[in-house]
Amino acid sequence: MGDAPRPEPLYRPQDDGTIVVYVGDLVVGGEDGSTSTVRGQLELTFSPRSTLTAHFAGSFSTVGRASWLSAGHERGVTIPEGASLAPPSERLSFERPDGERSWVDDQIWPESITAGELDRAERFMFHLSSGFEPEFRVQRGVSKAGINFELPGWTLVAAATTDERRADESDFGGVVEAVPTEAPTQEGIERLRNRLYVLLSLAAGREIGIAPVCGLDAKGTVVWGEWGAPRLRLGKSTAWWCPPLLIPAVLPELARGYVPIVEDRALEPVAHRALDHLLAADSPEVLDVRIPVACSGLELLSWGVLRRHGWLDQDSFQQLTAAAKTRLLLQWAEIPTAIPENFHALIARRDRLQQTHGEAPEILFNVRNGLIHPPRRLDDPEWPTLDELIEAWQFSTWALQLALLRLLGYADHYWSRLRLGRSALSVEPVPWAAEA
Repeated sequence: MGDAPRPEPLYRPQDDGTIVVYVGDLVVGGEDGSTSTVRGQLELTFSPRSTLTAHFAGSFSTVGRASWLSAGHERGVTIPEGASLAPPSERLSFERPDGERSWVDDQIWPESITAGELDRAERFMFHLSSGFEPEFRVQRGVSKAGINFELPGWTLVAAATTDERRADESDFGGVVEAVPTEAPTQEGIERLRNRLYVLLSLAAGREIGIAPVCGLDAKGTVVWGEWGAPRLRLGKSTAWWCPPLLIPAVLPELARGYVPIVEDRALEPVAHRALDHLLAADSPEVLDVRIPVACSGLELLSWGVLRRHGWLDQDSFQQLTAAAKTRLLLQWAEIPTAIPENFHALIARRDRLQQTHGEAPEILFNVRNGLIHPPRRLDDPEWPTLDELIEAWQFSTWALQLALLRLLGYADHYWSRLRLGRSALSVEPVPWAAEA
């Protein structure tokens, strides 16, 4: 697969940002159990929010039975068996013809639609939202086809769209071409989608929405598809750990380290949820929200990792404070627990509280508690200062980020958010590799 042409998205957005993924017959089911077939299209949009829409229009005599006026608001929609799933060359026009009085323009918002013959598909295209932007160090005029990696049951190539298309968040950011090493199933495709979300979102430092998924036969014809609105938060990452130049080398390494995690049915959802906490803590929300979320991610990861690796049993775990659990997690991961020397606000808070032996986890959770619990005095509340919040956010997300990388066995370079404002090329070894 490494010598194959660069995989590209099968669909392109219209001028208004709408991505038409299917044009043809739609079977609309009404609340009373009746069905009607109308001609329409499926429309996917990423901005301002991720939506999938079944859109159809026509005279009332043609589409009236499928409209909400007749079929009710709680309608379902499917693609009929045998319909062509080829990517549309152009969209339908829903303009009312001159002289037509009884015109119906209707939309249904299904969660997802699946159609086609899965057993005919030999490879699959997982479409990625914007944000996956690896950069390659190549000679001028030389194109890199993609990044080769593997996950259980699949051989994969991830490829970003060409540079001139990356700026538009209404477009796809790339695709992952997946060839199964065993007979594919709906459940296996969903597992792969979730695992790609974890790996790509971790590498990109932001949510990478994955949809639609298309199955192609040996001739490249779409014979199966699953279309839906992916989970997606648009916007750049607050502070990534993996600059674009590192992604081509980092992604295969993360995938190798993720294999033991996916083989542990208890630990995989812990890693997935901890990543969700990290992404939420890196969102544009106020620091008062982001810090407690990051701390919850550290507690969750400490519960899964310390118990799985035999550091604590459940009774011992429950007896420890959240700060102590986090300190043990960082010790397991060989991540420094001291307050960074340049974090003057947290050092001053530690001294003011006279916690002379307190380390970063203790001061971090002291700040967290100051955010989630009411102050003692109404007339003189002791809220954490802005500088304390910024440093607490930096440390908590840095620690959660590195603990996830340690869990995946990553042992190379990263960009540290403990010192913001530096060049993306100013990377350093992860702490456990630096001390090896």
